[in-house]
Amino acid sequence: MKNLSLKTLTIALTLLFSACEKKDPQPEAEPEQATEQKAADVLNANSGYSSVYDYIKNVQGVNNLMGSLNLADFTVDNNNTLHFVRNSGQQLQQSYQITNQRVSVNLSTKDEVPQPAYTSSFKAILDAAATTEVKAVYKPYSNYASVFQSYTSCVGDISASGGNSNYNFASQDFDFFYPQFNLGKVDNASPLSQLTYIFAGLQNPPSDLFNGCTAQTYSFTNPSPNQVILGGMFDWKRTTAAVKVHAFLLRNDSMLVYNCNTATIQKITAVPVSGLSPNNTVNFFRSYNSVGSVVGLVFKESGSNKYWTFSYNFSTQVLTKGLDNSSLEYSATGSDVDADEFGNLYYSGIAGNGSNTNGVSIYKKDVSGSSSLVGADNFLKFGTITKLKCLAGKVYLVVAGTISNTYYKQLTFLKQN
Repeated sequence: MKNLSLKTLTIALTLLFSACEKKDPQPEAEPEQATEQKAADVLNANSGYSSVYDYIKNVQGVNNLMGSLNLADFTVDNNNTLHFVRNSGQQLQQSYQITNQRVSVNLSTKDEVPQPAYTSSFKAILDAAATTEVKAVYKPYSNYASVFQSYTSCVGDISASGGNSNYNFASQDFDFFYPQFNLGKVDNASPLSQLTYIFAGLQNPPSDLFNGCTAQTYSFTNPSPNQVILGGMFDWKRTTAAVKVHAFLLRNDSMLVYNCNTATIQKITAVPVSGLSPNNTVNFFRSYNSVGSVVGLVFKESGSNKYWTFSYNFSTQVLTKGLDNSSLEYSATGSDVDADEFGNLYYSGIAGNGSNTNGVSIYKKDVSGSSSLVGADNFLKFGTITKLKCLAGKVYLVVAGTISNTYYKQLTFLKQN
């Protein structure tokens, strides 16, 4: 009985001491959004492309609502650094919050690169836009970016303003150095609409690469009712002495290049075009080589799949016609299109030469009119192409998607091998 009492006492004391010990807390399971998430593989085997950078973000909002992740613009500079502005959206308790972020990545090391001091005004624009996706535009091959706020104003690393509603502005973009407010269709019936500022002056030149420019106003008139300027782009080419100004004007019968450095603009060269009428309207964009010495000019008929392309060499002053009233085979509504400096077009289209509507391929339409694949047919197994650019002779793509069974959105940057 004594032995039983001792055993009982021993057990009781053991239980008492055990109850009094401070226990180590059990580790709690990490919330799903805190776990490290790997990017999804977007490429099929032997695709002809390489993934150069993945950006992923958890966009889970309140009540498990899915948010968004979008790309405003990107470029790759001559030091192999990727620059982009992205916008992400997340549902909060009372509002939908937009976060705009500017990112630079050394593609050789995959390390993020700090933004230079001159970007502070641009950062303020991003920070202030809590409910708006900023539509940023990069100067080609550089880490200079601006936001066009209207047809007459842009702010950011390089700022410009001027003009009014009487001026006939069309699209806004960058030439190789400066933001541009381009020329819309010249209306025979409205003299005021024939005026345009070809540049409104730099307010914030961030380095000696840029010179502040005085705004200049020109009046463009049509030679006759049957010869109508459908639109045009401007280029300010900086030299050691001054800035040389060119106007590239598409008329329904010809493509013309003008020197705008004098009080009266002077024609440098021209080439004939076909398939356009005075009633046409056009959209347009441009693409430079990596040093800005040659530019590809692209015009697309509004509401159709017809293209006209040209190439201009600033050194030789030679204008070369590329595609003339040409369609893009296998393309579809929403196809992304870009050009190189020679006027060749690169675009996303339906795989299998138009037969595989479940797949996507990248095609090249060269200036001779023939089409060919860039990379493998049906090369993508995940995501949607949201941006296509031709930079320094290579096609770059941005593929966006949602990683399965997660709240992670992904942007993958691809480069042609």
